[in-house]
Amino acid sequence: LLGLVFIEGLTIQQAEDKLEKLYDSSYKETFVKLRFTNKRVTVLGANGGQVIPIMNENTSVVEAIALAGGMPAQGKAQNIRLIRGYGTGNIEVFKLNLSKLSTMKEGLKLVQENDIIYIEPWKRPVNQALRDVSPILSVVSSVLALIIVVQNFNTNNN
Repeated sequence: LLGLVFIEGLTIQQAEDKLEKLYDSSYKETFVKLRFTNKRVTVLGANGGQVIPIMNENTSVVEAIALAGGMPAQGKAQNIRLIRGYGTGNIEVFKLNLSKLSTMKEGLKLVQENDIIYIEPWKRPVNQALRDVSPILSVVSSVLALIIVVQNFNTNNN
C-alpha cells in the first residue's frame, strides 16, 4: 500500500509517527506499533568477548555489562569505552567511569544497536610473564627431577 518507506536512522517512535502519517492518507486514526527483533551489543575486553542480545530499547551500558556477566575483577571500571557507529564511518567513542558512585550516572547511557563496549583489562606483566614461561619451567623441572632420580638410582645400585 505504501511502497518502500525508509526508516533507517530513526528511533522507533519516529518511525511509528512517520508510518502513521503515511497511512493517514488511506485510513482514519491510524495506529502503528513497531518493535525491533535483532538488536545486540558487543562487550569486549577484560571479560573476553560476548555478543549480548538487547531485549528493549531502554537498556543502559550498566545493564549490558551485567548481561555479559558483570564487571570482571580484572577490568578497569574507570576506563570503559562505548564505541558507537562502527561500520558507518561516523564513529563516536565515549569514555565512561563506573568506578565511583558519583560517576555511575555515565553508565546509564542507553546502548544502541551494534554498539561496542570495551572494558580495559588491568595489565599484570609479572603474571603474564609467569604464564608464558610456566610451560618451559615445568618441562625443565621434570627433566631435572628425572635426572636426579636416575643418578640416585645408579648411586644406590653401586
